[in-house]
Amino acid sequence: MLGDVRDRTVLRAALDGVGDVFHLACLGLRRSLRDPEESHETSATGTLRLFIDARRAEVRRFLHVSSSEVYGPCVETIASGRRGMNKDHPSRPTTAYGAAKLAGEAYARSFHQVYGPTPPRKGEWLSADVASCGFITFTLDSSGSGSVLVL
Repeated sequence: MLGDVRDRTVLRAALDGVGDVFHLACLGLRRSLRDPEESHETSATGTLRLFIDARRAEVRRFLHVSSSEVYGPCVETIASGRRGMNKDHPSRPTTAYGAAKLAGEAYARSFHQVYGPTPPRKGEWLSADVASCGFITFTLDSSGSGSVLVL
């Protein structure tokens, strides 16, 4: 199914009969620089709508995927001589994309707190709770590496 996470009609049709949601929707950092409002609508508002409609559809499991952009730059990490970030790194987004993804994380935490891990209806809700996440490093190209948040 092709659709927009901001469209309630599409969400409800996509969730019909679905047991598990793996939420990756975003427009990306570069696009957010051109249109920060659209980035917010997709990564924050769209995420909230998806949580609400997934709950209504009695989805069993929900995995929300975020971005390392929620942490902002690794200035403190570089200054301290450490490489990469860990779960204790502060959330200080410096882009609209990072801020919108952080809002999505906040919705994930709130839905997990209020409705999970076993919501009043049925199923499990998995959230991007930074305290339970780990990190892996992968090679982007010959010039450097990046971090991936692993739940």
